[in-house]
Amino acid sequence: MASLRTRILRTRIDLSTKKVLMLALVIQIAILGILGLKQLGIDLLGVRQIIGFFYLCFVPGLLILRILRLHVSVIETTLYSVGLSISVVMFSGALINFLYPLLGISKPISETLLVISYSAIVLTLVLLGYLRDKDYSRSFLLDINKILHPAVLFSLLLPILATLGALYVNLNDSNILLLFLLATISLTPILVVYDKIPLQILPLTVWGISLALLFHNSLISKYIWGVDINSEYYFANLVNINHFLDPSIQENVNAMFSVVILAPVFSIICDVSLTWVFKIIYPLLFSFIPLGLYQIYRQQTDDKIAFVSCFFFMSFFTFFTEMLTLARQEIAELYLLLLLLPLFNMNMNNWQRKALLITFASSLIVSHYGVSYLFMLYIIAGLFLVLLLKKVERIELFTPAFASLYIIATITYYIHVTRGSIFSIGVGLAKNIVMNLGDLFNPFTSHLIYYMTRKLSPLYEVFRILNYVSTFFSCIGIITLLLKRKEFENFNVEFKVLSVLSFGTYFLCFLPWFSMGASFSFTRIYHLTLFSLSPMSVIGGKIIIDMIFKSIYRKSKSQLAIKGLALFFAIYLLFSSSFIFELAGDYSTSISLSQRRVKESKGLENIMTRIAFYNAYIPEDDVFSARWLAKYWGNPSRVYADVPARYNVLTSYGSMLHRETCELEKNTKVADNSIIFLRRFNYLDGIMIGPSLSNWWNITEIQHILDKGNMIYCNGGSAIYYIDMYV
Repeated sequence: MASLRTRILRTRIDLSTKKVLMLALVIQIAILGILGLKQLGIDLLGVRQIIGFFYLCFVPGLLILRILRLHVSVIETTLYSVGLSISVVMFSGALINFLYPLLGISKPISETLLVISYSAIVLTLVLLGYLRDKDYSRSFLLDINKILHPAVLFSLLLPILATLGALYVNLNDSNILLLFLLATISLTPILVVYDKIPLQILPLTVWGISLALLFHNSLISKYIWGVDINSEYYFANLVNINHFLDPSIQENVNAMFSVVILAPVFSIICDVSLTWVFKIIYPLLFSFIPLGLYQIYRQQTDDKIAFVSCFFFMSFFTFFTEMLTLARQEIAELYLLLLLLPLFNMNMNNWQRKALLITFASSLIVSHYGVSYLFMLYIIAGLFLVLLLKKVERIELFTPAFASLYIIATITYYIHVTRGSIFSIGVGLAKNIVMNLGDLFNPFTSHLIYYMTRKLSPLYEVFRILNYVSTFFSCIGIITLLLKRKEFENFNVEFKVLSVLSFGTYFLCFLPWFSMGASFSFTRIYHLTLFSLSPMSVIGGKIIIDMIFKSIYRKSKSQLAIKGLALFFAIYLLFSSSFIFELAGDYSTSISLSQRRVKESKGLENIMTRIAFYNAYIPEDDVFSARWLAKYWGNPSRVYADVPARYNVLTSYGSMLHRETCELEKNTKVADNSIIFLRRFNYLDGIMIGPSLSNWWNITEIQHILDKGNMIYCNGGSAIYYIDMYV
């Protein structure tokens, strides 16, 4: 009996090539079976979505790893499988889109053709995997007791609690579960440094925190929210509607396969609306980045420093707010991580590493132009720094060959495929920096200086100080790195170069317009620098705190130092997530925590809070009216709306690019046979927004126009007027 119980609690998992290939075939057959049942009118709720996700996200990548004969750790296998799978989906999807029309197929991005095509790809990869690596055998013993360990259950509970908390906000306007979630997450670095969570479970804890922080915002509302994501939705939806990606449309987003190929393929194969592809699948993919960073950090430091570094990376608010509204950058950052990961595996041979780097670099180029340009600058600058180093080590990224290949590929794609529209962004940014050097320390032209000098409430001043402290820690870390102290003796030379470049990039934000162009804001740049600066901040902070303890106790207290840092970053998260501001009733536009408070706020003193909130949040009333306008109205000469409506709900759910609509201002002369679209914030709150959030005016300014028009639609929150005469 005891022997039977032992066998039940401990089971061997076989990861040999034959087992992996068999699993891939089973999932492939399952996909075909589910689609076959659909044709018979049988829909297995949830099964297609789950199997479809694993089919697209893991199967092609796992098979390619077998073809490459690349046998790495579980974490690296997971990350490489996801990255390679997405690359296969994007590039094969693009090939399908451009090749099939030459064969007389006008709608290649359709369910039947995609399933047939990806099935053929998977079966080919299975065959190649068998021929290349059929004799590989590996297994490990899985202890069920470890799976049921409280720390494991705690880590898995975090994303579940985030999901339930977001749903509770959507249904009851109550943030109590999310407040409890954030308080719990803030305790995790303290639990780790006090050895309450075993070190072997830390990767799962990192991923659990990552997904929880992302889901606690992304699952708010039944609709997308943000700004850029609306144009991403528009172009992805255009592919879904036409079943074809039209390369003749000269828009930057339309050239990014991370949106116009990846999102439609997931939507079609998994039978999920684009809204939920952006709200669930993209955050799921993005959640793997902290896991990869943990793997990189712990190979150069210890587990606790690596965890606290990852926690700092995730705690900066851009990670779980702004990034959720930038689907293409989410994918690009995943590839940025994957370009770094092979540098830390000494067991790869040269051609395996080069195959991964070329694949991930190519995928980065077609994912996001801003991140791709920044990486190009890093490669060029890093190449010069490496040449200046006296000590020669193994270099992979900062080499003339890789730099030349990447630069040529990037410029070629952005000039020829996008007809130069994206290439002009980089040229324009460089031109603006040079032309505005005279305004170097002008707070109106530098986002960074503006953030440092604007007046804030006392609590926000505390948060600003916390950011100053974390930056100071980074400075100490970089200085220590340059002094070649023992804390960095195990660091990879290319990671060191990347850290120095990232630190320099942070201060480049003082330059006018550097972070105010179309591609990046300062917060997005700072978020990217944290890829390499997070451990610098933690190590720098540890050095400072240890120095303080040495001056008091006359001896090193490194364990107390890391515990002090854990507490610091726990408090940092509570501020960054708006937890503190929500409890104190301070200014907050948090989509998840402050929704009810913002909606109920009245008066001019709260006007900027409501403006900022409704600039990103799309109420259901606006979605219904935009869909009605797109579906039932013919082709009016013009559609007028305020700026947020034009760039948000009318672009996504109204299927109108902002260039197809007109800005409604106080003195606008409205043409005849036109439409005036009033979103909820216009119709109920009476506020219209201009080109900037501070440029607002009352709807009474155009009441004379509305009085001469006819209301043709109203759902109690949003309204549409028809103007049949020139006003």
